[in-house]
Amino acid sequence: TRKLEYGGSTWHEGCFICSSCEQPIGSKSFIPDKDEHYCVPCYEDKFAPRCTRCKKTLAKGGVTYRDEPWHKECFVCTSCFGGGKYISFEERQWHQTCFTCTECSVSLVGAGFFPDGERILCRECNSSL
Repeated sequence: TRKLEYGGSTWHEGCFICSSCEQPIGSKSFIPDKDEHYCVPCYEDKFAPRCTRCKKTLAKGGVTYRDEPWHKECFVCTSCFGGGKYISFEERQWHQTCFTCTECSVSLVGAGFFPDGERILCRECNSSL
């Protein structure tokens, strides 16, 4: 059986195992953490941040909004669900062209607006309630 060396220690090939799944690491990539060693999938599953929307691990890249991690493809406009640049309010975000009054569809970009549950209203529509 082959012997593996890492960090000044020597293991039998079958004894150098992932601290999580306990499968032999062998010649695969691994990530050391303190006195433990993890195969890449276990390390990502255990330590990588999770996307706020889909809850899957974020191995690289992504977007941070309000200190929460998102996949770029999960951080989308709450109106048309497309990607791009956004106007954000509370937990929602819109493209400029999608940021319109729910009742009359007037653009709310640069204007005052009123949240009403899931709806966003212009001043006129809000005052007529």
